[in-house]
Amino acid sequence: MPRKSKRMQSILELAKHDEQAAIEALGESNRIVEAHIKQLEELKLYRDEYRQQMLQEGEAGFSAGKLQQFHQFLLKLDEIIVQQGQQIVVSEQIREQKRVAWLESRTRTNSLDKVAQRYRETENEEDQRRDQKESDEVAQQRR
Repeated sequence: MPRKSKRMQSILELAKHDEQAAIEALGESNRIVEAHIKQLEELKLYRDEYRQQMLQEGEAGFSAGKLQQFHQFLLKLDEIIVQQGQQIVVSEQIREQKRVAWLESRTRTNSLDKVAQRYRETENEEDQRRDQKESDEVAQQRR
């Protein structure tokens, strides 16, 4: 019959594998959040550059149609920026869920590791007692 520590080691290896998967999922979630933030920054920069360009062109004057087109495009950009901000919020919520899952996985792995360590220590103590008992019996038989 396999020793408890050997059986627990198999369970511990599975827990470590799950923890590694949770770490990787958290890392991917971090990359997604950062990509969404970068995209938002780029959108804001584009909006500001477009506004500046139109203001410079507007100094020379432009038609009411072109002014309306400019205004509509800025409204659309602002709408996209708001949507991107909402996407960041959702991504951050998902990232937090992944972080909590990783922490739970890490806690489980640490707990299982402690149990496995106790099993090994108990088995070592039992082995030492058995070896001592055998030594004592051999010594008794020699007398």
